[in-house]
Amino acid sequence: VIQRNGAPAAGRPVLVRAGLADQIQLVEQVVADAEGNFVHMNLPLGSLQLSVQDEAGLTLAKAQGSLDADGDRLVRDLQLAARTTLALSLRLSDALLNEGPIGTVPVELIDELNQRRVDLVFEPASARTVVETTVIGDRGTVKLGHPRNARILAQREIVGDDGARIELDIAL
Repeated sequence: VIQRNGAPAAGRPVLVRAGLADQIQLVEQVVADAEGNFVHMNLPLGSLQLSVQDEAGLTLAKAQGSLDADGDRLVRDLQLAARTTLALSLRLSDALLNEGPIGTVPVELIDELNQRRVDLVFEPASARTVVETTVIGDRGTVKLGHPRNARILAQREIVGDDGARIELDIAL
């Protein structure tokens, strides 16, 4: 397991999945040693998926391969992806607020390794809300639907650098 700067990611947990997506035979976690290496013995033959996740469960790196015969060895480098902080702000028009409370606006966030939903919660009579989340990789897509008309969709592409903070302001 390697950090973006090439240094070993010591102590990083690695999730090992053996089997096909619909027939997973093994799911175990191993931890990278001081040099970033990890070993898992006695894996079943067939497909393997390896992934490194952060504390929130977001995938930071992944690889796959297969073991075809007893004694096979699978070697994969897992380089951790960039992490960019996204501060997403959504402003609602007065006309939209006059129609009644909004509640929650779901936002779909797609980055290089993950696809997930983030909810923007509006307090009663509030015209603006902000949520901060993480984008994995150098780019991502933010999609959100109009709270009253599902045919209206706002979509923005974002590009960032490792450790950067992006502020994205969307108005409906």
